[in-house]
Amino acid sequence: MVLTTIRATRPFRVKRKANSPSKSDTKKAKTTTSVDMNKLHVNGSNSIEENFTVDELSNPLYELMSNDFKSKDEFTTNDLAAMFKSLAITILNLQKQNSNLQKQNSTLKNDMNTLVDKVTELENHIQSSSSQSKENPIIPTTMVKSFASVVASSVTSSIATPESQLSIMKAASYANTEDSRRTNVILKNMDLTSDAIAKTEFATSIASACGTSTPSVFCLPQSAKGPPIVRLTFKNKEEASTVLTKFNSVKASIQGCLNASPRPDLSKPELQKYRQSWKTAIKLNNERMQTIYTVRNLEVVKINYRENQEPWPWTKKTLYCGKYLKIGYTNCCSIKNKILPLKLWSSTSNIDIFCLAETKLDSNFPDNILSLDDEYSVLRNDRNKHGGGIAMLIRKTIKYSIIALPLHLNSCEVLSADIAVNGQIIRIVTIYHPNHQNCSKELLECLKFVLSSGHPSIIAGDYNLAHINWDSYTASDSRCQALLDFVLNSGLSQFVRNPTRLEPPNILDLVLSNSANIIKDVSVLDKFSDHCKIEIDTWVELDRMALRKSIKNFEKGDFISINYLLARIDWNMRFSTMSVEEMYDDLQRIILNLIDRYIPTIVLRPNNPRHSKETKKLQREKLMIWRKEGNSKNYKEIAAQLKLSLVKTEEERVSNIIDSGSRKFFQFIKGNYKGCNRIPSIQSDSKIPIMNEDAKAEVFGDVFSSCFNLDNDITPSQELLTPESCPDILFLPEEIERQLYKLKARHNTSPDKIPAVFLKKACTSLALPLSIIFTESFRVGILPNLWKTAIVMPLHKKGSRCDPSNYRPISLTSSVCKVMERIVRRHMVEFLSEHKLISGRQFGFRNRRSTLSQLLVYQCQLIKNALS
Repeated sequence: MVLTTIRATRPFRVKRKANSPSKSDTKKAKTTTSVDMNKLHVNGSNSIEENFTVDELSNPLYELMSNDFKSKDEFTTNDLAAMFKSLAITILNLQKQNSNLQKQNSTLKNDMNTLVDKVTELENHIQSSSSQSKENPIIPTTMVKSFASVVASSVTSSIATPESQLSIMKAASYANTEDSRRTNVILKNMDLTSDAIAKTEFATSIASACGTSTPSVFCLPQSAKGPPIVRLTFKNKEEASTVLTKFNSVKASIQGCLNASPRPDLSKPELQKYRQSWKTAIKLNNERMQTIYTVRNLEVVKINYRENQEPWPWTKKTLYCGKYLKIGYTNCCSIKNKILPLKLWSSTSNIDIFCLAETKLDSNFPDNILSLDDEYSVLRNDRNKHGGGIAMLIRKTIKYSIIALPLHLNSCEVLSADIAVNGQIIRIVTIYHPNHQNCSKELLECLKFVLSSGHPSIIAGDYNLAHINWDSYTASDSRCQALLDFVLNSGLSQFVRNPTRLEPPNILDLVLSNSANIIKDVSVLDKFSDHCKIEIDTWVELDRMALRKSIKNFEKGDFISINYLLARIDWNMRFSTMSVEEMYDDLQRIILNLIDRYIPTIVLRPNNPRHSKETKKLQREKLMIWRKEGNSKNYKEIAAQLKLSLVKTEEERVSNIIDSGSRKFFQFIKGNYKGCNRIPSIQSDSKIPIMNEDAKAEVFGDVFSSCFNLDNDITPSQELLTPESCPDILFLPEEIERQLYKLKARHNTSPDKIPAVFLKKACTSLALPLSIIFTESFRVGILPNLWKTAIVMPLHKKGSRCDPSNYRPISLTSSVCKVMERIVRRHMVEFLSEHKLISGRQFGFRNRRSTLSQLLVYQCQLIKNALS
């Protein structure tokens, strides 16, 4: 029952007539006046008279009025309309609540009927399963569940469990299944099919070889292609332990188990610990080249050999941890409209080097768009006319050196670079041979030149020579035969075996190498353009930790504690016996200690683009359909949907940048069109490429120092322009605080390792110690050595990036020294301006003056001269 309380928001006001009727007239009015309720409107109506009398006995509305209104005789139309409106709203609310209650009641009845049906069905199922268990005693008793457990499991599966209880439930589940898991053994890398494993002969052969009872065999389901995983269930855990101990010594006598490896049946967290322990054991055994360590009870233990027993021999094993160089190749057929698919390929497959053929670019296309958000260094060889062109994208953490071709071979579209990985030089070559009818003589000369270094080489490219059978190594025309003869005579291996262009199916794109030991696998994937993608997995180890960079996150720093600690120091007492050099060294040491303690460190990972769930789902569906159906109609539809999803995501990202303000917008434009600041290998005077960073610094130092003259320490004489002298400069703390606060919050690099963002956020507490240091430095005329030191960075101007003379130096000095320089400059400019020692025609390096103001003055002077 819903109780509704009606309250009058304002009192009714009764209008009295000037001439009140008599009691007899009132009685007549009561008996003769009637109101038609159907004609009464809530918002007032002209059909109702202005004043009428309400019968106290016949009208129930009279009961709702206050006692004051009971003594009234007349009401206005608006008063009654408000009363009827409130009653109408109340009735409508009651009707809605009544209908909602009826719907809930019917829903509860349906749920109750469904629950009764499910309980009845569960009872029948449990009765049938219990009768079957009596007839067939082979089924383990652990599979028989009570009615309560079945109901509980069905209820818990349909009801969402709070996150706080998930870990407790998982732990209880692992504890309940631990005993049953100990009776199981898992076999991997079986050389048998699932049908052969299901036969009783397989279980019997394992039992006879290991001396146990016949186990029950079950093939675990797998989502990916590969050898089946088998679970053997024994009667007790002692038999399972016996199989784990003896299996490796007897597996050669069991059919299909020569390459199999056993392990215990573990839960997911136990399996993770088991794998990590084996990685540690393999690493330790690789170092000693003996079987010293093994894994028992999920822990790495040392094997106890008998006295005078030699350790078992050990073959070095390679642990694949995803840290090997990976190369991606494709024929783009114009890369301009495929930047987004290239980003998706880079993020999903973790490609380190891209080799791209037929890019169809010219000099107007900026490198930074092709660098995939500044993650790759871009090497290009554009044709600058219709078609053709090749490019290589090398991840910026990889050192490389560009290989220049001889002048007579510049017409060939060949791009070559040497990469340095773990002290090893690998040559990567990209080739595009545009037409089958073109002469391949120059192409073969280029291949001969790039192979002449003797370095392990990987050559990927589109040769457009389809008439070669790479299974039988035969060719059907002279040009294809020339390439085939060169491959065989040069000792090259060709790794592509599937068609790379499907309409018609031909192997146009090849992967050649003079060292088969560096290539692990070459796989032809789905289509990127009219050609398929090729991924090259190598055995070249790559330090992927170098892709991560640790920096200090000053935005999340605890500057409250930093300012508090700096303010508690008595700087006058601390600096009382120190020189200027000692003062600044002491302050720097304190600041660096505070940065280490109160500024958190974050790890910057590669800037892989984040794709939406829809994009990732479409990518998975696309690859699944490609594996099952190939270039079918369904594949083309999914590929089109994926392309639209990528475009939609990119449009949303760009629109968010535009809406965030002009600053972010111009940063976005600058980031997409600025040049790459990565310095590749440079060539010294001996024309030898230099990849070592220290050697590069020495070469740049020699080039930059040759452009400057040394100071002869002779000060030229100058007549005094005024007898006045500049007054002493006062380095007041409030002035220093103001200058520190004006600094831009940059994470800049300086010789003292104190960025400007720290000085800005700690300006109040640093004002006093810097005031003492500035005053003493200005008094004695000595600067700290760190203020006279600069970090010189080379900035590319134009031309080849391998030529050090095409760079200009930029010096990064201390931000603290710049603050003192600004204060000194301000006082000097004020003195010079006050005594008019600066010419009025000086517009450069002066406040509120620029080249525009100089042009305006010059224009006014021209107009005056013309008018005069």
